Amino acid sequence: MRPAAKVALFLSGLLLVLGPGLASGLLAAAVWSVQEPLVVGTGLLAAVARLVLAPAPRGWA
Repeated sequence: MRPAAKVALFLSGLLLVLGPGLASGLLAAAVWSVQEPLVVGTGLLAAVARLVLAPAPRGWA
């Protein structure tokens, strides 16, 4: 398995833990990452960045 595919799978697992209900989309991304790892890796990094940088909902902080 290519390093980019491993990163995509790791990020998919991370997003699966952080956002329940994304299993089908993440599974599709993991399968697609074998063919287009750069595109999927970039998309997953952007998704994680949005989760990390987004302000906390009211009452969480």
